[in-house]
Amino acid sequence: TPWQPPAGLSALIAERSAAALALPDPEPLPTTLTPAGDATAGHEATGQEGGPTRRRVLTGAAAGAVLLTGASAAGWNALWGRGSRAGGPPAGSGEPPTYTIGLHADLGGPGRVTGLAHQRGAQLAVADHNSRKDKAFRLALRTEDDAGDPAAALRVAGRLAADPTVVAVLGPTGSVLRADLVQRYGEARLATVVVAAGSSTVESGTGLHLCLTRPLDRMLTPGLISYLTRTSPATRILLVEDAADPGLAGEIGSAFREAAPTGATLLEHPLARGDAGFDAVARKAVSSGADAVVLGGGDASRAARLATALAAEGFTGARVAAGPALGPAFLDGAGAAADGWVFAEAYTDPAALPAARASAVRAPSATVRARPSA
Repeated sequence: TPWQPPAGLSALIAERSAAALALPDPEPLPTTLTPAGDATAGHEATGQEGGPTRRRVLTGAAAGAVLLTGASAAGWNALWGRGSRAGGPPAGSGEPPTYTIGLHADLGGPGRVTGLAHQRGAQLAVADHNSRKDKAFRLALRTEDDAGDPAAALRVAGRLAADPTVVAVLGPTGSVLRADLVQRYGEARLATVVVAAGSSTVESGTGLHLCLTRPLDRMLTPGLISYLTRTSPATRILLVEDAADPGLAGEIGSAFREAAPTGATLLEHPLARGDAGFDAVARKAVSSGADAVVLGGGDASRAARLATALAAEGFTGARVAAGPALGPAFLDGAGAAADGWVFAEAYTDPAALPAARASAVRAPSATVRARPSA
């Protein structure tokens, strides 16, 4: 039976994600600290008095996102177990303490567009929280730029992990979530909320300090298979693996070989690196009698070239790809040839989610020729 998401799953994920981001303010902790050896203590003794200890507030909030999807209460307790006192006004001053969120972003390298989007979103969120009159604490944002350089990224992780006032990290914002960065933040038990990564070198079973807020790109393929099974049934599918993006191409190819729509014939034609090969793929799509073309790869400009070649050859069947291939370069490069393409992507429309409407910024209206498919 073809795989398909359970009814209402997308709405449930969006609802629970919103709930995780809207956790209530934590109750103030006692100002008298209990020795760490006491079984009733929630933290280690520091010899100081004050508010919640390092990483308590937002580490707990990030863990809440994981708990909503079924993690155990033991993980929650573990995340609230260690740390030194976070920054803030002196105890008894009447002023709420301030906790710092670290933003680990690429602001000057190849991922600058995504990094800047993260920065602006974080700035808006922090300002929105601090404007609340009933807040139990204030937030500050510390931004660190790794410019997309792996060595610099490790140094950024080291600086944020060493800062006792940082309670959680948003990022890294790169397209690949690297295991060494996750390990560095994990050693410091610093909650890490990752939004943009499309792939990862992290092994499964990583501790609760890591919170991924979207599926990785390889997990989008079942949506394409479901589309070609239920929405636009295909009997002859041409799989095009783009050698320019071997990682995503291989993952999409493997998924289709293992779980192709029932009764469908899977054809294959590789797309070589470079500028040649697009016309050959289009001719194969027509001559083979394919009624669907699946692009394995996430390069938007190359997806545009394939769309143009298919349109020029007169191919009118289904054309599908994973979300990374849908970008400005695809829409600009394909023009009218973008009509009819369907993409699987992991996004929620903020205008359709009541909890996000207050933070949504309406962009000027524009004509979008491609039709994204969740």
